Amino acid sequence: MAFGDTFGRLSFAAAALALFTASCAPPAPTAPPGTKVLKDFTLFDGTGKAPVGNQSMIIDDKGRISWVGPTAELKAPNGAETTELAGKYVMPGLIDLHVHISIVRGLKQDIAFYTEENVKQDLQNFAKFGVTTVQVMGTDKDLIFPLRDAQRAGKPTMARVYTAGQGIVFKGGYGGVVGLNQPVATVDEAIAAVNAQADKKVDLIKFWFDDALGTIPKMPAAMSKAIIDTAHARGRKVVAHIFYLADTKPLIDHGLDGILH
Repeated sequence: MAFGDTFGRLSFAAAALALFTASCAPPAPTAPPGTKVLKDFTLFDGTGKAPVGNQSMIIDDKGRISWVGPTAELKAPNGAETTELAGKYVMPGLIDLHVHISIVRGLKQDIAFYTEENVKQDLQNFAKFGVTTVQVMGTDKDLIFPLRDAQRAGKPTMARVYTAGQGIVFKGGYGGVVGLNQPVATVDEAIAAVNAQADKKVDLIKFWFDDALGTIPKMPAAMSKAIIDTAHARGRKVVAHIFYLADTKPLIDHGLDGILH
C-alpha cells in the first residue's frame, strides 16, 4: 500500500472520529425560564479595582448572579434571554440606609400620600436609579410589612425594603410624621411601643433624640435606655436620630447600635 493511500485513510478516519465525538458531546444546558445573560459590558465591581471591559454575566431564574467573567469564557445556557451591553457599565446595586418613602409629593409632606401604589412607585424609582435596597427610618404605615414579606418570598421587581415601622417619638418632642407616629410620654409607654413594633416584625427600632436647637423637650435618658434595652431583648437593633455629639456618647454607652442625622 502506498504511503499516500495510508495517510489519506488515516486522515479520513480521524476526521470521522472527530465528527462522531462532536456529535456525542453533551448539549449546553437548557436555561430555566427567567434566566438572563448580560454580554460585553464594562464591569465596575466597587472594590477599588479599575473597571474591566468585555465582561459577561449569567443571572439565574431566582434573580441571582450565577457567573460573571470574560465574555470569551461565557457558556450561555440554551434559551436564556440575552442582552447586549457593549459600551455600557454594570456595577453593584447601591444601598440607601436612611430614606422616608411615599410621604412627600412635590414639595408637600402628608401622610395621606402613603398608599400602596405610591410606595411601589417610589421603590421602583429607586431601582431605576440603581438603588436596589433601602431602609425606611420610622415613617412607614403597616402596609409595608406584607409588601416586604412578599419581596423576600419571591424575586423583587423593585428596590428591596427594610423598615423600622413607626419610630418612637417623645411626646412634645421632635420627630415623626403627624398622623402616623404616636408620641409616648412615659417609660412604660415607650416599652409598649417597642414591643408593638417588634410584634410586627420590624427590621430594627428607631427613635428620635433631638430638641430642635433647644426649642422643645428632649426624650429623657431613662426612656431612651428603656427603648434600647427592650429592643435588644426582642432581638432588634436600635438606631436614633441625634443632633448633638454630647447626646451621642451616653446613648452609645447604653447600647445604641447606630446613629442617624
